[in-house]
Amino acid sequence: MKLQSICLYMSKIIKLHDELWNRIKKTTEVDKQITDGYLRVFVLFYIAYYFCNEIGHYQLPDGLFNPPRLSLAVFFDSFPSLWFVNGAHLSILICLVMIAVNVFRKFMTLLCFTLLIIIFNFKYSLGKVDHPILLLMIFLCYGLTNWNSDKAKGTFLLPIKAETLYAILIAFGMLTAGLPKAANWIDFDISKSGFLGWYYRACFNVSDSLYFLAPYVLKIPQIVIELFDYLAVLFELSPIFLLFSGKRKWWVIWCLVACVFHLSTTLLLNISFSSHFLVYLPFILPLGLAKRINNLSKAKYFIVVICFSVIQAVLFLLKGTSLFDLYLSDKWGYLLFNLCVWLALIVLAIYTLYIEFKSSTANKESLV
Repeated sequence: MKLQSICLYMSKIIKLHDELWNRIKKTTEVDKQITDGYLRVFVLFYIAYYFCNEIGHYQLPDGLFNPPRLSLAVFFDSFPSLWFVNGAHLSILICLVMIAVNVFRKFMTLLCFTLLIIIFNFKYSLGKVDHPILLLMIFLCYGLTNWNSDKAKGTFLLPIKAETLYAILIAFGMLTAGLPKAANWIDFDISKSGFLGWYYRACFNVSDSLYFLAPYVLKIPQIVIELFDYLAVLFELSPIFLLFSGKRKWWVIWCLVACVFHLSTTLLLNISFSSHFLVYLPFILPLGLAKRINNLSKAKYFIVVICFSVIQAVLFLLKGTSLFDLYLSDKWGYLLFNLCVWLALIVLAIYTLYIEFKSSTANKESLV
């Protein structure tokens, strides 16, 4: 009798697991053409924009070397040598080109991820941890799943679509960011503000120049500032629950809110999470636009990738800089660029959401 009860409970648990897993897949999976189109955009933008934006190629004083305890850098007693930094960056560039031309794509994606993790370990040894980990997770998720160049075998290291795995990591990352804020920011005390804590650090510790709406933040009523704290916590805690909605439109809505959130931080706080542009794109890239991107000639795309790669390699080796540092080094230009990026993503998200609602309405009518 006990054995039958245990089997009954186990069957219910398995059924619940399958139901929740199917809901997550329905919420996050996208068309393969979107994945292929996103791959092209991701590689090109990473080469042109993010390359060499991790750590300077110069030697830093060993007195500043203070690696986190849970870090690969703890096995070293100083910053890496110049040849190591140069070699790692150029290897990343080669990996990106190989990914773009679909040569050993799975291996190159995972190798690129490994090199980036090593570089970021040394970057964080300066004592400041930034937010690009979600960008790095793109390499890991797609390297283990969809971006498989062996089409004949069609084997994946993980039996899960990359965008589903990536959405789970995004939701987990947001949860870990939101829980500490929930404990400290939701205090029902308008004399304290986490939002203003960001504002003072971003606008006065980093730079004394205020742009866009930042000069007017202190004129906002205190009750509205307090509301910003609660909305930020709600934004970061909500994706873990939306995963189980079983409806993709809810995940797209959250991505739209995320883009609006980052646009608002750019306008009000002059903080731009530029690396998150590619984080939300795989979920809000319209299928029609993805098809157009995929229809571009492989030869032309390869030429563009090679041109950007050569320019970046030459700038990095000869001047120790990159296209990003060359044209977007000043704060105003950087913020203006990111403002345009977030506005463009909001437009894409709204259009994708319109398509989702239109498709949902059509399906309901067909059932009737």
